[in-house]
Amino acid sequence: MKEKHCERITNTLGPHQVSWCLSVGLSNCNKALAASMQATAFAEEYTDELGLTGNPREQMQNAIRHATWMALLLVRGFTSEEAMSFGAAHELDVLDPDLGVGSFEANVDFHNNLVGVTYGKLITSGPEFDRKHEDYNTSVVKWIVTHSYGPECTGLCLDLRGT
Repeated sequence: MKEKHCERITNTLGPHQVSWCLSVGLSNCNKALAASMQATAFAEEYTDELGLTGNPREQMQNAIRHATWMALLLVRGFTSEEAMSFGAAHELDVLDPDLGVGSFEANVDFHNNLVGVTYGKLITSGPEFDRKHEDYNTSVVKWIVTHSYGPECTGLCLDLRGT
């Protein structure tokens, strides 16, 4: 069974992400991948609710996905260093030079990852934080969007310029 999980991971992820997974272990790798899928689903759901289409939709989805992914990693017990290194591994595995490390797109993604880690730290350090609470993951992503986007954002805000 373990071989099937390893095969799925090595076929799905690039070499930098596989290396990260090996450093944190299979169980933690699966938790991180689940956080990524949840962040993607939430970003799609949220932009559907807003009725966005085309490039604005893609930009908003990308920003929300990166920030919530990082925050969810902290909620699931990863350190900020582990979360940011997985985000970096993700960017290092992008083969298109227009989108990979050093590109405008990657810099936007790194910024939004930092937004997510920063808010993830704030959320997990709060007295009401309970990692075992079922609905907490949904609350996290909604909290991130509320505090890091729109006219209410006066601190560390999402960068919506990437796709």
